[in-house]
Amino acid sequence: MLDGFPRTATQAELVDRTLAERSQRLNHILLLDVPEEELVRRMMARAAQEHRSDDTAEAVKTRLQVYQRDTAPLIAHFAQRGIVHRVPGTGTVDEIATEIQRILGR
Repeated sequence: MLDGFPRTATQAELVDRTLAERSQRLNHILLLDVPEEELVRRMMARAAQEHRSDDTAEAVKTRLQVYQRDTAPLIAHFAQRGIVHRVPGTGTVDEIATEIQRILGR
């Protein structure tokens, strides 16, 4: 299981190459779908709760821009293989976990 990785095309190529050398491959990519405004709300709440000075509104905006530029294009890369599964990320923890378990066949 890889969490939050790969984030760039170069990293995706490294994962593919490394797994191929071991005669392995990725079976599932789980994309937790959360609207951007909800992500911002969650990150700002985390900043307040954890007293994180690095979670400013500007920093959150920059992170989302980097995601759109570098990471979002990987969805198409892996979708071509039929392994991308979109999971609604706005339900309860139990609902999200149930959906992930369903996708993974567990």
